[in-house]
Amino acid sequence: ENEAVTEEYRKLIESERQTNISKQFYFSATVERDPGAKLHALIYVDIKYPKVKPIYILTFSLDNMETCSSFNNTLIHVERVLNADFAAYVTVDDPNNILGAQMAFLVSRFDIFLESSSAASNSGQFTREHLFSRPYRGRDHQLPLYYQKNMNAFTFLS
Repeated sequence: ENEAVTEEYRKLIESERQTNISKQFYFSATVERDPGAKLHALIYVDIKYPKVKPIYILTFSLDNMETCSSFNNTLIHVERVLNADFAAYVTVDDPNNILGAQMAFLVSRFDIFLESSSAASNSGQFTREHLFSRPYRGRDHQLPLYYQKNMNAFTFLS
């Protein structure tokens, strides 16, 4: 049993799936980028995968100060894309590959998350290595997570 699978996590998944989740799969992944940034993902995979898509819960830590998605609009936005709107952002030809595509999306968008936050605050902590039109949009600081191949840039989904 993974220590990251808390009782609150189980209740959230049960309310989302409206089913008993005792015989399901739980995974965790950590994506790191220097200096001191870590994105932790708790991933719930239903036994009916790929018919039932995985659910992601994200936490972020910078220099050992942790922030969970319930307190951070940008993390909520990334979670929403992974859990609900993923098909609008990425095309996956084989449904068996959805988990791998979601993980690749998460890794690449973690860079956008860090670079956008750094650009918005003018901190310079994370150098900008990706092309995006602007670091965020709106009061909730929505990230440019949609990749437009013809522009070779990250933009906002309309």
